[in-house]
Amino acid sequence: MACKCNMKTKLVGDGCSACNPELAKELRGGKKRYRVWFEQVNAQIVEVFASSEYEAKTKATVKWKRECAHADITQVRKEC
Repeated sequence: MACKCNMKTKLVGDGCSACNPELAKELRGGKKRYRVWFEQVNAQIVEVFASSEYEAKTKATVKWKRECAHADITQVRKEC
């Protein structure tokens, strides 16, 4: 996974799991990463950290509606 953080975020130290894995693990609190697919022509994917599939669906829906658009979830899969 390539880092997509901007330079300001990297310098402050609040980066993603690629550029600041220790902080990412601490913030995750032992939760697993889920990829949630939304029903659309391009099958949009939202990644979230959650402790269950239900929590992943809820978090992904909120994130999707906030950032993208309205759609229905088509698939949830736990990533190792």
